[in-house]
Amino acid sequence: FNNRVQLVQDFTSLPEADLNRVTFIKAKGSTALFDATYAAVEKVREGRHHKKVILIFSDGEENSSRYSGRELQNLLKENDVQIYAIGMSEISGGAGTLKFIAEPTGGQALFPFDYASAEVVYTRLALMLRRQYVIGFYPSNVTSGTAWHKLHVQIKAPKQLGRLKLSYKNGYWMTR
Repeated sequence: FNNRVQLVQDFTSLPEADLNRVTFIKAKGSTALFDATYAAVEKVREGRHHKKVILIFSDGEENSSRYSGRELQNLLKENDVQIYAIGMSEISGGAGTLKFIAEPTGGQALFPFDYASAEVVYTRLALMLRRQYVIGFYPSNVTSGTAWHKLHVQIKAPKQLGRLKLSYKNGYWMTR
């Protein structure tokens, strides 16, 4: 994506197909990051796997989208998609935008400093995605109507596990 979003490779089980397509994309012009994320969420919903994850590689600049941040946030709340954003620099103005997109989905914005730290970030991300657990619950205070319910999760982990970090959506829609 630049000032417009274009699908250059549909779903594939061949990683080299993705790499071949992405390698030749030229970054130029304006940036429609919200539009690209919106389109990615709509596309990933068509996927056949239950777990839905989007990786965004960007500087986080947003200056050309038709969709607003509020519209994107509403779409993210309605869908069970995790977003992980790999930012080019945490110092840039776009770091806040990448966090704004990723964190409410239970994902994260990650900012490698150089090539060596990028490898660490990619390895960490792969491990996080493989080691995730799903926790479900049934709310006790069921009300009629449609409402957004905020969510806060805490864990008491054994000390031998060390410091654990939780990533989760900050709420859910309840329709009745």
